[in-house]
Amino acid sequence: MSYGTIIDSKLSNALFADAEPNDRVPGVVSGELHRFKKRQGGLWVGGTATLTDTHLLFGANAINDAIHKGGHAYATPLSEITSVEVKSGFLTRIIDVTTKNGATFSFRCFGAAAFAEKIRRQAKLA
Repeated sequence: MSYGTIIDSKLSNALFADAEPNDRVPGVVSGELHRFKKRQGGLWVGGTATLTDTHLLFGANAINDAIHKGGHAYATPLSEITSVEVKSGFLTRIIDVTTKNGATFSFRCFGAAAFAEKIRRQAKLA
């Protein structure tokens, strides 16, 4: 499947409500991750957010693929995006992307405000 021409990409962490540590994660670390998941509504999975001329994508990096059960990826056509908001976060800001079905995809990265503006422009929201 083609996702268009890449415009920009950012190393990022995306919040996945269904993320779970796999069996290779030591018990004490796994327990802490479960407590964090309960507080945050999911786990932050490291990877890359990519903006193309037609889609917003996220793919987990190899380390996060190795420590989480299942793969964690996200893809939405820009035509489905209804809003892009930037909110404060610890160390990096968080971008919330909401789609026509009301779902919100959250990810954090350095340079979040500028990346969010690129998404808005490409999705024709700006």
